Amino acid sequence: METKNISGKNAVSAVYGIKPNFNSKKISTETRMGLSSEKQEELNDNLLNAIKEGNKEETNRLIKAGADANSDNGRSMIALMYAANKGDADICALLIEKGADVNAENLVGVTSLIFSVISGSTETCKLLIEKGAFVDIKDSSGRNALDYAKEEGNIEMINLLKQAGAR
Repeated sequence: METKNISGKNAVSAVYGIKPNFNSKKISTETRMGLSSEKQEELNDNLLNAIKEGNKEETNRLIKAGADANSDNGRSMIALMYAANKGDADICALLIEKGADVNAENLVGVTSLIFSVISGSTETCKLLIEKGAFVDIKDSSGRNALDYAKEEGNIEMINLLKQAGAR
């Protein structure tokens, strides 16, 4: 698996945990869907696997079956971060439609927007901005999405982020 350099760590190992920026208390999916914790965990695991494989149909089926669009299931990143890291705008759109938090951060402050910049997907970056991603959230190293775009030398991404107000 090829990864890009992030502060001397690779993109996979730089992700240690999740710190969601939820603005309101959410009712757990288990309560909402009447699922056992084992079934919920299985659905969430399968959701993350479907996203890693880029399988939109399976992702949609699992969400309809009760998988949590904000699931991290102890894997350091929520589902939206996996999709953004793959640059998969279609799956990102589906997850956002199902309630994924576009501004969730992992424990080192990396957001789905930053992952979309790392992936090089301008389409995914644009979608996240349109859906309310904050462009100036800084990770634990003090860098925001624009800083990552500059490091990558991605002029189109730099312009998109600046148009969205990134500094």
